[in-house]
Amino acid sequence: MFVEKYNESLPCIRRHAPPKQTILLGSHSADTSKLEAKMRERTGTLDFMAIEILETYCAHDIRHDLESFLWLLLWVVLRHTSNTSYPAYGIYLEVFGTQEGWDSAARKRQFLQTWTAFEVKNNMPLTTLIRDFKEVCFDNMPMMRGGKPSATIPLTYESVLAVFDKALADPSWPENDSALPFKLPRNVNSSQPGQDGSAGSRQDEERTSEADDMDRIDDDDPFARMQQRALKRR
Repeated sequence: MFVEKYNESLPCIRRHAPPKQTILLGSHSADTSKLEAKMRERTGTLDFMAIEILETYCAHDIRHDLESFLWLLLWVVLRHTSNTSYPAYGIYLEVFGTQEGWDSAARKRQFLQTWTAFEVKNNMPLTTLIRDFKEVCFDNMPMMRGGKPSATIPLTYESVLAVFDKALADPSWPENDSALPFKLPRNVNSSQPGQDGSAGSRQDEERTSEADDMDRIDDDDPFARMQQRALKRR
């Protein structure tokens, strides 16, 4: 009830314009002031933040945390499994290849609104889990129709657990299916040395060679990278 009342009282719920007045609900105590200030701020990792949190000043609620788990699951699967995404890491870059909040929200909306165009190889239960989880998150996504927000089906612990219970009950989960190391994707828009109609400079070739050496190191191991750089300085 408190969350709904707070959201209804916001003079400007859409970002990027900030609220023009302070919202006071109930008794104005020090604890209440801290809570209200906290509810107006966004916290968390951009890749995993819920769409509504990125787009509005609405109060952070349970449904947002549950949606974040979808983005975390998708992030891990696209980075650390063998899947049919083409080109490699293409879908990962489509969904998570931004550092802007508004762009992250738009990319996540696009993902929820389109068919899941990839499968985890030899792991249909995980593929089905992502598709089913995506479906309930789509129902949870706020939409504007005729200038007014349409009805949504908020995510609940029960609805998300039902998706996972269904997936875990599948007997076809693979065994000995360990995570794969993640290699940072190259910028698909950048030209390779010597492929733009002119011969690549020696400096470009050296940078490419160094990048190839660094690609052989697991990007999730910063200590290995530090050691590699230290060896190159010798």
